[in-house]
Amino acid sequence: VNEVRAVQALESPEEDDETTVITLGEDQLSNHWEVIFDQESQVYQVSGEKIEKFARRTNYDNYETLNRLRDIMRKLGIYHELTRQGATGESLIKIGDSPEFTLVEQ
Repeated sequence: VNEVRAVQALESPEEDDETTVITLGEDQLSNHWEVIFDQESQVYQVSGEKIEKFARRTNYDNYETLNRLRDIMRKLGIYHELTRQGATGESLIKIGDSPEFTLVEQ
């Protein structure tokens, strides 16, 4: 039995030698974001291509457009991550180079 298995192993190609590599597409990479809390400034820094693009188009003087940005943050899961890291309603958020704003409308 061992001899037959040894012969079969030599005759058949090894499946383990071929490793499948899975890569993220451009859409998935643009949806990626990261939240980092800056202890010194007490501000939650959010970075990511897609959310920064939304932030650049937001008028921070208009509460409706700012609430729209907060809704987008909820849909992308950023709001959940912020609260998981300890953000509260009065916590300051900064997306990319945008102005700071609070997590919840004041």
